[in-house]
Amino acid sequence: MRGSVTAAAAALGVAVLLAGAATADNGPDRAAPPGKVLPLLPVRATQPAALVRRHEPNQQAGLAGWVRHEGPWFVWYAPDRGWQGVQSFAGIDLLSGDARLAVSFGFSGWPTPLTFEDVVRYWERVMTSGVVRNIRFDGTGPTTQQGAIYRRVYAWHGYRTDLQQAIRGVLTIHVYRDDANGVYGFDNYTRVGPAANYAAVDPTLARIQSLIFYKPTEPPCLRHDPQCEPNKKKKK
Repeated sequence: MRGSVTAAAAALGVAVLLAGAATADNGPDRAAPPGKVLPLLPVRATQPAALVRRHEPNQQAGLAGWVRHEGPWFVWYAPDRGWQGVQSFAGIDLLSGDARLAVSFGFSGWPTPLTFEDVVRYWERVMTSGVVRNIRFDGTGPTTQQGAIYRRVYAWHGYRTDLQQAIRGVLTIHVYRDDANGVYGFDNYTRVGPAANYAAVDPTLARIQSLIFYKPTEPPCLRHDPQCEPNKKKKK
């Protein structure tokens, strides 16, 4: 089952989305150059703690009947045991037993501010590298701000060539911008399901999305960050 889920995640193109950013009133305003393709891997070790939900022992309260899953990096909950997850230190992909429903989360630090358009462009590139085609956006919510975090939600639809099925989904982007300390970061959530009954399944997907928790106190060093190398050598 784990192998088939992993393959389905790769085919669907909802692998961890390590890219994102924001543009908002009094918020990030530096757009990427036209045609810029964001790198697949993050380039900064800083991971703003505000961007990830931390797991606490009592978070199973009120989840009677739901199944708790735990891996090396994340704790998450699903409505049944058919759901499977593939995770890394910076994200997780969750798929239903039949691989028709999916929820993904990814986060990263970043060396500079970005725009919402940057992450949307990259997200589309990742999604269409698998079996998803003809992505169109149905609506964009307002940009909201809570402290240094900016948020925007997108509704979209597309087509899955493997199932020959119309699909719908929701993309949520958060960005962290602390200009005073030069700390930037982002996360994004994707949830997706068949268009025919999406309104019926989305509440479940949204709840799964809200029940993804990060375990470590601090993420490990990321690649391409020279400042991490001395720390790694000291620990060996």
